[in-house]
Amino acid sequence: MAEFTNANKKEVVRYTGTVTNLSLKTHVTIAPNFNFSLNTGILNHGFIHNLNDTLKVKQRAYVIPIGAQFTFGDVKNKNFFIGAEAHIPFHYKEKTWVIGERSTKINSSEWLSSKTEMFSPLVFLGFQFNKKTYIQLKYQLGNFLDPTQNFNFRGINTKISQSNMVSLSFGTIINAKNASGFSKPMDDSKDIEIDI
Repeated sequence: MAEFTNANKKEVVRYTGTVTNLSLKTHVTIAPNFNFSLNTGILNHGFIHNLNDTLKVKQRAYVIPIGAQFTFGDVKNKNFFIGAEAHIPFHYKEKTWVIGERSTKINSSEWLSSKTEMFSPLVFLGFQFNKKTYIQLKYQLGNFLDPTQNFNFRGINTKISQSNMVSLSFGTIINAKNASGFSKPMDDSKDIEIDI
């Protein structure tokens, strides 16, 4: 049976454009052009890597982020924000396939899996361009995967000792009350965000 170490793997940029990346924020005005908010939602979090020249692995999880941020500027329009959050995973998914042979995929998934860390801290910063769009950069301080876990990918055994990530996302803000069918204008303190 083959063995694999972190030194062998090659990271691959992973793109996701699903509406499963939803963030809910409630803003509290501290001073003019300075706001504090609490954040939560559901995010699709993970990465892809090549174990060798023929085998590719995608490891991801649906997570509940619990975070807070400070916003500098007009919270309803252009602003800069910075904050931190913790990801709590609740559903882990794994996919392996032979490179160049999409028909040979093997999928697996687990609820409340021991393969991921149950608490992963992140820091982030971003810029909101206008009333609807923003860009955000996140850096994961801790590991996504549990470094004590033994993974087996089609006969290749490995422990992944480091699995922190950097992610760049583009998002749009939806008026929560209007999207829900309320006729009354939305309170500006509540936003739903969709990351792409």
